[in-house]
Amino acid sequence: MTTHSLLVRRLLASLLGVVLALPLALLLPEAASAVAAPAAAPASAPASAERATPGRVRGSVSAPSAAKSVLLQWFTADYRYLGKRTVRGGAYSLSLAPGRYRLQFTDTRPAYDVGKAAPVDVGVTVTAGRTAQRNVKLRRGAAIVGTVRAGGKPASKARLVAALPDERTFEVVANAAGQFALGGLPSGSYSLFTYDRAKKFTAKSSYFKNLKPGVVRNTTVKLATPAGRMLVDLYDADRRAFPSTYATAVNRRTGQFWVAKARGGSVTFDGLAPGGYRLVVNGAGDFLTQTGPVRGRVRPGKVTFTDFVMTKRGGSVVGAVKDGGKAERTPLKGAMVTLYGSDGRAIGSDTTGADGSYRIAGAYDGIRGARLVVRPDPNEGGGYLGVEPDRELFGQCTLDGVSVTAGRVTNTRDLALPRGADARTACRG
Repeated sequence: MTTHSLLVRRLLASLLGVVLALPLALLLPEAASAVAAPAAAPASAPASAERATPGRVRGSVSAPSAAKSVLLQWFTADYRYLGKRTVRGGAYSLSLAPGRYRLQFTDTRPAYDVGKAAPVDVGVTVTAGRTAQRNVKLRRGAAIVGTVRAGGKPASKARLVAALPDERTFEVVANAAGQFALGGLPSGSYSLFTYDRAKKFTAKSSYFKNLKPGVVRNTTVKLATPAGRMLVDLYDADRRAFPSTYATAVNRRTGQFWVAKARGGSVTFDGLAPGGYRLVVNGAGDFLTQTGPVRGRVRPGKVTFTDFVMTKRGGSVVGAVKDGGKAERTPLKGAMVTLYGSDGRAIGSDTTGADGSYRIAGAYDGIRGARLVVRPDPNEGGGYLGVEPDRELFGQCTLDGVSVTAGRVTNTRDLALPRGADARTACRG
C-alpha cells in the first residue's frame, strides 16, 4: 500500500468525523466481548495460509482505572483491517493464521475526556501451532483544551484536528460555545488544524511542541481570515471527465487538508486557508491514486478555478480463451477469467467476448505471483461453452506467476480451456 493511499484513507476518515489514533482509520464501532477471535489470513500470506494451522497471540492489558474498556483491533502488517473486540478483565487471546500483524489498543472513552489514555500499537508475528505473548500498558495521554472563535464570535461545532509528523491524527468537535477538549494524545509535537463549520473563516495552524503524557495545554484559536474556495475540474489522460471519487486539497505550507467528494468530473473545496495547494485524488476506474501541485493560489474570500489531469494508469491483463479440445483452437465466448492475488483474494475478472478475448484492468500496480483462473461462467450455461454443434462442457485451467505493473499490459495470449466438467489443467496455448 502506498503512502498516498494510506494518507487518503486517513483523510477520508477525518471527513467522516472519526478520531484517528493510528496509521489506519479506526472506522468501526465498539464490538461485543468475546473469548477468542476466528482465524484470519493476513494480506501478505499465501492463499494456502487460510487453511494452515493457526497460532495464537495473547497478553495482559492494563489501563487507567477510569477506562471502562479497551478496544482491540487487529490488522495485517500493511494495515488491512481484519477484526475487533472489546477487552474486558485485563486479558485478550486471538487465534490467527500464520503471518505478521498489527494490534491496536484504544481507550474507548470519548476524545473530549482529558484523562483518556493514549492508544498503543504493537506488532506481532504469529507462527502455526505456537503462542506469542504481547502485554500492553495504556497510560494517560496528553491533552489540548481551549476555545475557538470565528469572525469574533464563538465557533459553534468547529472541528479540530491534531496531527503528528507521521500523519497520525486525532480530532474532536467544539461545543456550541466554541469550547473543546482533545485528550488521549500520544507523546509528540502536534499541529492543530481548525475548521470553521460555516466555512467562512480560517487561520494558521497552532503548534504544540513535545507534549508529554498527562500534560494539558490550553489555547485560544482565532479564525479571522476570510476563507477561500477552490473548484477543480478532473480529467483522465484522455481528457474525459474523471469518475466520482474523493479528493484531498493539502496546503503546501502548513499541511492542513480538506477532503471533498468529486462528482461529474469536478470537486469543490470550501473554507480553505490562503496559499498554494497540492491535490491527492483517489484512484478510480483504471487510474491509480495521484498527487500533484494545483495551478493557481487560493486567496481570502475568493474562488479559484483550476484543473487536474490523472495520468497514472494502472496495469492490465489481456488475452484470449480457446477451445482446448480442438486442434484449431476456436474462440470460446462466455468464459469467466479471474485474477487472484497471492493471498487468494480475487483482484478482478472479465467474461470473454465472441472472439474469446478478455481484459482485466483497474488501478493495479506491483502485483506479483498472481494466479489466473479460467472456467465457464457459473451463472450462465451450466458449464457449457461454444456454439452448436460444438457446444460442450468445459472444466478449468490456471496460469500461475502473473505480474501486473502500472501503465503496462500483460498479455497471456491464447489460453486453452480443457473439455470435460471435471477437467483441471494448467492453461496452455
